[in-house]
Amino acid sequence: MGYSVAHTGQTGDQGCDLVVNMGQQRTAVQAKCYNNESVGNSAIQQALAAQKIYNCTKSIVVTNSNFTSEAIELAKVNNVELIGNVRLRELLLQYLNENWS
Repeated sequence: MGYSVAHTGQTGDQGCDLVVNMGQQRTAVQAKCYNNESVGNSAIQQALAAQKIYNCTKSIVVTNSNFTSEAIELAKVNNVELIGNVRLRELLLQYLNENWS
């Protein structure tokens, strides 16, 4: 997708698994892999904290699942981008030519 990527995900990562850069935009990415569970507010809160800690201009939460309505609302008012399972599959197909069903 044209980003340079730094992996930060580890214990104590402050809610940031990746920092991706493109031009002047620096983005904190929080990834959640859940089975039969929706991503809630805590992931959005973690992404917002990581945005500040890693000096990023935006934050994204990515999941193979879906988001609760509360998480969607919190993300919307805080300008956090959400990438759920449908969009993630579209991106995987578009950029990696892979279909993860």
